Amino acid sequence: LNLGLLLLPLLILVLFLMVIFRRRYILKCQKQRFRSESCRDAVGWIFRDAACLLAKMGLDRGNGSMETMCPAAAERFGSEYASWLQLMITLNGRAVFSSREMEESQREEMLRFFEATLAYLKETSNWIKKLWMKWVLCLY
Repeated sequence: LNLGLLLLPLLILVLFLMVIFRRRYILKCQKQRFRSESCRDAVGWIFRDAACLLAKMGLDRGNGSMETMCPAAAERFGSEYASWLQLMITLNGRAVFSSREMEESQREEMLRFFEATLAYLKETSNWIKKLWMKWVLCLY
């Protein structure tokens, strides 16, 4: 009985530490991808993560184009955000399909879009969903 009482808190502590270290590792990898030497790669990764955030808010493209989300984004977040989304879709297309290198300002713009999308996600989610996305899905 005493051994079981000692093992349970120890097991909970180990699980808690595993979650913390997993989250730190995932966010470290995300930060490295966002700060890649190639701005093209970084823009693509940032947009991919922003698309995941949009999907968590119910703006999923399914198997179609990302542009199909623009009307729903305009309805939920306003036409300014939808226009920004359209610009970021175009920027991502250039990053993925063009042979030209992207500029640092384009990476920074995509990062601002990601942060704005994350802010919308945080303000539209309840606290349980926020905890799940932060600690289990490691989205931010």
